[in-house]
Amino acid sequence: MPYAAAVADRPPELAHDPMYLPLALSVGAGFKFGCGLMLAAALTAMLLFLMASIAFFVATLVGIPLPIVPAR
Repeated sequence: MPYAAAVADRPPELAHDPMYLPLALSVGAGFKFGCGLMLAAALTAMLLFLMASIAFFVATLVGIPLPIVPAR
């Protein structure tokens, strides 16, 4: 951060410097974020499917009637 005296001594054409954002994203960073987000979503979907499959399997073994399975 420059000192106040150095800022005051600038010529008027340099008074409006572009603002530096340390959180600027590039195309590569967006690609990495998108891939990570899709990977996390796919992993979550697979885990939910696995948990639902185990729940249905246990319910079938125990004999609990499920509302989505037609009665025999």
